[in-house]
Amino acid sequence: VLESIRGTTLAHLMEHKPATAQSLIGAKGDLVIQVGFLEDLAGAVQACHAAGVIHKDLAPSNIVVQSSMGMWHPVLIDFGIASHKEEVRAGATTGAYTPGYVPPERHAGEPRREPADIYCLGVIAYELLTGVNPFPDDPVEAIRRQLKNDITAIAEHRPTVPERLAVLIETMLMADPLSRPDAFTVAKSLRPALEPCEWAEYVQAGRDEFDNGNIARAHERLEKAIVSAQDGD
Repeated sequence: VLESIRGTTLAHLMEHKPATAQSLIGAKGDLVIQVGFLEDLAGAVQACHAAGVIHKDLAPSNIVVQSSMGMWHPVLIDFGIASHKEEVRAGATTGAYTPGYVPPERHAGEPRREPADIYCLGVIAYELLTGVNPFPDDPVEAIRRQLKNDITAIAEHRPTVPERLAVLIETMLMADPLSRPDAFTVAKSLRPALEPCEWAEYVQAGRDEFDNGNIARAHERLEKAIVSAQDGD
């Protein structure tokens, strides 16, 4: 029995960018809200992998977004081509998949395994935070850039994204499946990646929060900057 799920797809929100979803979508979104959404999504992928299930078609069109009390929650749908991790199916992708969300190893004929879902999650995270897909629409050029790890750094699209968060997402997009983190690592690393490491980063974070009108958060960041600078003396 299939559960009736209310909401709209992430693909719809990314395409139409309604004002009601401005905190979630694109480079002007709220990083805390966006990372919380990605954390929930990574947790769902982790639960699938822990059960031995590989989704195989993780894309914005297969994520229903629900809103509750100002927070956004993802629900994974369409497990039509999902399989158990013990079911190995080699051969290049020729059947069902969402264009732009095919990991590079799949084009080489390797089977979809857990790292393939992580790659797709990385594409989603990149697009959610920057408002653009990391790869061009042309499939030949996209595959070439995928295989060469040739993506525009997240910082070039959105300089305010903390370096640790950008590195985490860009690592999820590595061409070598073994170089990508697993779902558990992604889920537990997203929120800590928002926290600055040094006093100068806290100062910059405070300025960003102030520019965005988040006065309370700005004060909190600047207080941490003072404490961090004192600890470093």
